[in-house]
Amino acid sequence: MYSANRLAGSFWFAEDDFLKIKSQAEADLKSQATQNQGKNSMRLGMYLRHQFRSLLAVRRDWTPSFDCYARLTIPMNGSVVALIGKVNEQPVYGQNFPGEASAREAGIKLDGGLTQYVIRFDFLANKAALNWIQSPLSF
Repeated sequence: MYSANRLAGSFWFAEDDFLKIKSQAEADLKSQATQNQGKNSMRLGMYLRHQFRSLLAVRRDWTPSFDCYARLTIPMNGSVVALIGKVNEQPVYGQNFPGEASAREAGIKLDGGLTQYVIRFDFLANKAALNWIQSPLSF
């Protein structure tokens, strides 16, 4: 039903967005831990998956774990060809996926809003960029 996450996926977003959202998540979790006297049940990784799933509108039937973030470091003399645009709001599940109808009726959706870069590495101008993908980002 699901395909495996790929390090060289087509959908990318700015590292600055990652760092900003990670910083907000860390602050929120620290505040929650203080309010709950250290009994914080939500880990940073889960928090980030939730935030990025919503902001990038990554439907649950596309990837269940949404646990792979990689860094594409473009050297000073390098470039990539990409389509760039804001992610639109969309349903949390695709049609005919279990739970889709009840989620739609309840108004559950993915907000979108981040800027996304769609990069095709099979495009001749981007082939060298495959070598610029580094190990997954840590959180």
